[in-house]
This record gives sequence, C-alpha cells and structure tokens, in this order.
Amino acid sequence: MMLGRVQSVTLLRKDTEAAPSGSPASITVGTLTANSVTLLWGEVACLERNGDITGYTVTAANTDGVVKGTASVNTDARQATISGLTPSTQYTVSVAAVNGVGTGPATTLPVETEGERLKSIPYCAI
Repeated sequence: MMLGRVQSVTLLRKDTEAAPSGSPASITVGTLTANSVTLLWGEVACLERNGDITGYTVTAANTDGVVKGTASVNTDARQATISGLTPSTQYTVSVAAVNGVGTGPATTLPVETEGERLKSIPYCAI
C-alpha cells in the first residue's frame, strides 16, 4: 500500500455572513444606584456568533420604551454602566452583541433604580 503525499490543506472558515443569531448569556446587575446601573454578562454561544464579536450595545429604556441611556462596549469588557437615569424608575436594560454585519438579539432584564437619598439637614436648637 502506497501512501500519497498531501500537497495542501484548505481550512474552511465560515465568514461573517449575518449578524449574531444568539444573545449574550447570563446578564446580571453589578451595581444599582438612584441614577445608574452597571451590567455584567457572558459571551454569546460560539455557534451563534456568525463571525467575530466586535462589541456590545447596552441600553436602558423606561416602561414606555423610550431609551434613556446607551453604551457601546468592546469585546474585552463585557460590563457597562449606564448613568443619567431617574431615581425610583423601572427600566428594561438590554445587551446585544455586534459583529461586522450587524447587531444580534438582546438579552433583557427589568430593573428599578433606587430612590433618591435624602440629604441630612442640620438641626439647630434655639
């Protein structure tokens, strides 16, 4: 039996043809204050990336669907803080992965910002 010599090997790679088909995993709230929320999340499943993930889009929208804050994040961070929110307000926060073609589906989480802290007023006895 004679074995042939391999002339070349071609590796097939699926090029980016579509936006991510999966959403980021396990979104959690890191810190929640009266005016901000910090989110952390896991990666999109490998087979749902449709190419290299180049970043993430993070948003906070109020109950009317009006976006009140956004952040764009590079792939290394996988955490973001959205500031400028209103105290004691319900928001839907979302994180979506981005690749060279577009933005994939978002993972969402409802949150409610804390109430505004009262400032102490000095008491003066007369």
